[in-house]
Amino acid sequence: MSRFKKSFALLKAVGLEINDFNTRLTIPPKDCEYVGSFFNTLPVKFKRPLIAIHPGTSPKTLNKRWMPDRYAQLADYWFATSMRRSSSHGAQASLNR
Repeated sequence: MSRFKKSFALLKAVGLEINDFNTRLTIPPKDCEYVGSFFNTLPVKFKRPLIAIHPGTSPKTLNKRWMPDRYAQLADYWFATSMRRSSSHGAQASLNR
């Protein structure tokens, strides 16, 4: 259950119901421009999507943490479909907790 749905369930339990909440992710145009300009300055042009895996979460958001094998399954899928890959190893310690 997402944290939004969990929070809405708690609100409903005290008599408040949220019916028209938009959980769609929107990226501000300024951020889209920044990302576009970043990739345009790279010496390599990507023909396929570049996808990064950053395993782990902060200790404050343990509810979002996946088990390591789920990251491995996702990476295996991307590898099998020949997508360009990258990984981030900064949260390795959080996977071991």
